[in-house]
Amino acid sequence: MFSVHYFQPSFKLVEKIRDGARVIKHYSPPATPCNRVMQHDEVSARVKKELRECRTRLSPVALLRFIREAQSAMAAMSSPQLQETPHSESIDRFLSCLPSLWQQGEARPTHREQVRPPRHWRTRKDPFEGEWCDVFLWL
Repeated sequence: MFSVHYFQPSFKLVEKIRDGARVIKHYSPPATPCNRVMQHDEVSARVKKELRECRTRLSPVALLRFIREAQSAMAAMSSPQLQETPHSESIDRFLSCLPSLWQQGEARPTHREQVRPPRHWRTRKDPFEGEWCDVFLWL
């Protein structure tokens, strides 16, 4: 929740103009939800001050690490075949792995594609069921 509201900017649709079948969309510059709240005139100065103080205490890297550990712990509890548990590595080691992390694929164990055994049964009726004897004779 914090990572999205404080650190993840997004575009917001400002207006849509229809010109016949063509639709022209105008977006605001990317901003975080926290920045949008602080730019709003109706939000009190006290609330804006609290948001600024909360944002200075947060670390996006530490939040990412906490989220990954929580996801790993939940996956280990919910799935008996997953043997991964939250690992406690130093933050320096975690930061050093970030530049190459994208090459490893999906980091969340719940989003990895499970290997399925090959199928040996048919999914539909064999169209040559009564004709195999003739087919083998032709070959």
